[in-house]
Amino acid sequence: MSWKDFSQHAYDWFVNNLVPASVTLQSAATAMGNGTPYTPTTNMELTFVITGAATARTIVFEMADPVKGVYVAWQAFRPADSTLASTTANGSDTAPETWQVSVPAGYSFRARISAITGSPVNVTGWAVA
Repeated sequence: MSWKDFSQHAYDWFVNNLVPASVTLQSAATAMGNGTPYTPTTNMELTFVITGAATARTIVFEMADPVKGVYVAWQAFRPADSTLASTTANGSDTAPETWQVSVPAGYSFRARISAITGSPVNVTGWAVA
């Protein structure tokens, strides 16, 4: 392998494995909906934040396997108080919620809005290997 090929390979590995990937699961959502699923090609740790001024909302964390593709409730971890849960409700924009979940390669994770009242909700974050 030439030095140029090695350098390109090392750069590609770094970008694909160490640089956090931006993830948007819900963007300015004002209605119930599935949002955009996150499906990594390698095992990833996803840290995401729920923001928005909705007066009431319920978000369900769900994972689907790569074979059947059926979404089921999936527990995420909230570092602020060491909570494990598959749903969260009634957050606020003044106190955004941060959650973490491991997403295996090929699986799909989503943050589905099952109830919402008021202004938009955003669910965005970063994934790292």
